[in-house]
Amino acid sequence: MHTNSAARATNPARLVIVTGAPATGKSTLAANLGSHLGMAVLSKDLIKEALMDSLVPTSVLGSETLGRAAFTVLYAVARAFLDAGMNLVLEAPFKRGQCESDLKVLADGLKAAMVVCIASPNSFSNATEYVRRETTGIPATWIGLGVR
Repeated sequence: MHTNSAARATNPARLVIVTGAPATGKSTLAANLGSHLGMAVLSKDLIKEALMDSLVPTSVLGSETLGRAAFTVLYAVARAFLDAGMNLVLEAPFKRGQCESDLKVLADGLKAAMVVCIASPNSFSNATEYVRRETTGIPATWIGLGVR
């Protein structure tokens, strides 16, 4: 993966990466951040669902293959948006040991922040309310990240 360094130097974008395990509120948080901050939101699930509608996997292996393809498309589209100077919230369950190099390339030369959504099994019922409450204004943890 490569970036358009010249475009980024003249018009650097802002990137917020939202990640975490399934059912931790990633999608809800990303949507609320995008709306509140006036940033486009790009989600791996949106891409995978579109691919699944067209390609209809017939096995677990087929679904896993589509999942990997969705990440490839996600990185390509995100790179194009960011190289054009577009601010972006990127949401997916990025895995340690697999995604760092691709994310580092995307974030190179940008104002970037990563949010990792976590929840204990006991807190799943409260996760949606927490996200709703925390994204009605810019939470204190976001001040100073340069994301406006």
